[in-house]
Amino acid sequence: MAHVDREREALYARLRSIESDLSSASAAISDIEGKLAYIDSAMASLPSRLTAVRGRGYAAMGHLEKSIDLLTKKWMEASPTIKQAFYSNVQPLAAQIRVLQSDANRLRAEINRGGGFLLEFGKPPFGGSLNVEG
Repeated sequence: MAHVDREREALYARLRSIESDLSSASAAISDIEGKLAYIDSAMASLPSRLTAVRGRGYAAMGHLEKSIDLLTKKWMEASPTIKQAFYSNVQPLAAQIRVLQSDANRLRAEINRGGGFLLEFGKPPFGGSLNVEG
């Protein structure tokens, strides 16, 4: 029985590692989505923020209006391409992450149920081996 407990703990450790990797990948995708949203928001607010600064009497750097207009125009031209490239590459990865997270949840549930596959067959469900070396 101790062998089965060691195998179960090894499976839990490997599963935690996989879940951590999946969580990190998902967080990285969310981080980039957040940064794209932040850039959109910042670009949209620049003109009004400069207007507020000008309203308080700051007249120096008169070129800022033109710079903001040019920057806004360039972002409006580039952002759809950037976002399309990002999402076309990331959506399949995000879908794979969700599938793998679901598989990990099912495997955790199987291990929690006692891992009958360990006792009965000496191997995990879904094929493969119990090699937990990585």
